[in-house]
Amino acid sequence: MPFVQTVPVFKLYGEECGWPTPDLLHCESILQRSSLYQWHIRVHQHAEMVQLLYLHQGRAEIEIEGATAVMTESCIQVVPALCIHGFNFSPGTQGFVLSLALPLLSRFENQFGRPLDVLSVPQCVPVGRSRGRMHTLFSALREEYCEEHDAREMMLYSLLGTLLVWLNRQCHPASPAEDKAERKRSMMRPLRPPYREPLPTASPVGGVCEADWTVGYALKLFMS
Repeated sequence: MPFVQTVPVFKLYGEECGWPTPDLLHCESILQRSSLYQWHIRVHQHAEMVQLLYLHQGRAEIEIEGATAVMTESCIQVVPALCIHGFNFSPGTQGFVLSLALPLLSRFENQFGRPLDVLSVPQCVPVGRSRGRMHTLFSALREEYCEEHDAREMMLYSLLGTLLVWLNRQCHPASPAEDKAERKRSMMRPLRPPYREPLPTASPVGGVCEADWTVGYALKLFMS
């Protein structure tokens, strides 16, 4: 009888318990986890979450569904739910791993008004000239995740919204006509300035749609 290798299913690699916080996302540096395993994350999968691995500097051997690629340039590797994957990093590799629960992504898809197809297939998205901005964005996500700053959830989801918009644009760039139409629709939407009414209390899931103005503000800062 042939030997069949069982691929372990984790929430976070190497851990049997759930996520360390009640958030529907988790953000850590490549160093934080891979250094515990000699920089080698063996093949595994995640049942109900998508992972985004951002390689900022160094070398990563990425195995996805049996295919292996070596990356040395800055990029974002998309790992969909239940995708069998593993990583082998050179010591000192810099970057981040962002884990996103599917219920949270569903909320963002409702905000987009369509499925986020960019997260449904394994792919490596080059960062190119956005390398500096991506490093700033992931660093800010990591800091907000680890700290207990005021309005933490709102800022986390604003930064995440900015990242998802950028990813979606790389894989589905809008034509000039579509982009102009979207800007016109955006200008027609009513604004809700913070000085006119207090911000609603956002839950880990429901706070995404209620913080639309914050997402827009973060986008303007990041994309400018």
